[in-house]
Amino acid sequence: MSLGKSLFSLTSIKVLDRVLSVVCGVLVARMLGVTDFGVYGYYFSLLAIFSMPVISGVPSLVIREMSFGFFNFDNKHTNGVFVFSRYYLWFISFISIILLIIFVDFSKAGDEKKVIFCSIGIILLRGLTRLNSAVLNSKKCFVYSSLSYEMITPLVLLVGLSYHFIYKDLNVVDVFLLQFFACLASFLFSAFFRHKFIPNLGVGSSTIHVKKWLRALIPLSVITFVSVFNSEIGVILLGYYGDVESVSILKVSMQGVMLFSLFLQISNSYFTPDIVNSYKKGNILECQRVITRGVRISSLFSVMCFIFILLFGEFFITLLFGTDYKSAYEILVMLSLSQLFNVLMGSSGYILNMLGWESDTLRTLLMSLGINVALLLIFIEPFGIYSVVISSTATVIYWNVSLAIKFRRLTHMKSWIR
Repeated sequence: MSLGKSLFSLTSIKVLDRVLSVVCGVLVARMLGVTDFGVYGYYFSLLAIFSMPVISGVPSLVIREMSFGFFNFDNKHTNGVFVFSRYYLWFISFISIILLIIFVDFSKAGDEKKVIFCSIGIILLRGLTRLNSAVLNSKKCFVYSSLSYEMITPLVLLVGLSYHFIYKDLNVVDVFLLQFFACLASFLFSAFFRHKFIPNLGVGSSTIHVKKWLRALIPLSVITFVSVFNSEIGVILLGYYGDVESVSILKVSMQGVMLFSLFLQISNSYFTPDIVNSYKKGNILECQRVITRGVRISSLFSVMCFIFILLFGEFFITLLFGTDYKSAYEILVMLSLSQLFNVLMGSSGYILNMLGWESDTLRTLLMSLGINVALLLIFIEPFGIYSVVISSTATVIYWNVSLAIKFRRLTHMKSWIR
């Protein structure tokens, strides 16, 4: 399949996924109301944090190692990566679930037992689905990876929400149950596609480098954890201080901000296998060409997205979510501006991880986390939701500039738009 057709198919799926996700967000926000939507947003941000050890690290390791294995027809290597990753996921899932049960009080959500059961299931299913999706990406089955991991979840969730919209009221517990069944459907589809396109994976002899892969997994996992924690800590602190209305406003604005991550995901998913293989073969010029093409494509769409948000964001927020969420427009514009800068600077951190410099990325992200938390703690009481804008913008600027400089120094290539 040509570059144009592949990118068009992948973009179409991801855009449709984002549209379905926004529709689901609109329905949940309207059906729960501002207060309950804030409660749901707070708990789901906590769940995202506890899911991070399970869904972080492994996808990056799988794509990096299995892309090289498939390219060189090394079945022992690809089998070993898959077997190792599967056992690691089960072990780390058990640890995350124990910590979730110990440290999170779900009493405000309603039926505590149901919410805990759903949370445990979501953690397990997310990890296994991400593994299958990463395997498909490393085999360049981008469309089927996106269908299973991204498309199915909001589609099933939308069906469930539509049922509640027509026949019965929705509460926080109901949303957790729907999220669980959506994750289950996503896992089943991802397993089906993996078995279809790579039927004998994990069967036969394997070459497993436990120490080497664990050394890579630790920084890769912490990198993803820190990235998600950076994006969710504002929601968690606002919820902790009891400002659930601000949590609702922030969650609505983040629906639009996630459009920018969509374009980066498309670019990273499609171009990463070629970047890794070109770099490992020592073809720096080809590697730079692929990186430049990727950042140009993602930047073009992101600029168009920012202009659209600037002109029509307030209208669509009011139309979709209602007048109670109108103040989310101002937050959306400010956060979108920082995310546009993020896209224009390119995916230096992600590419460094794929090329084996995850430790350098980790040091920068840990510093950015410190900046983010410090600014939030200083400004959250006097400025409320605007403290999230301040800390998020400062963090995005710091990590992008720092990682771009490191990327240039380590690889002698440029990650930013040019």
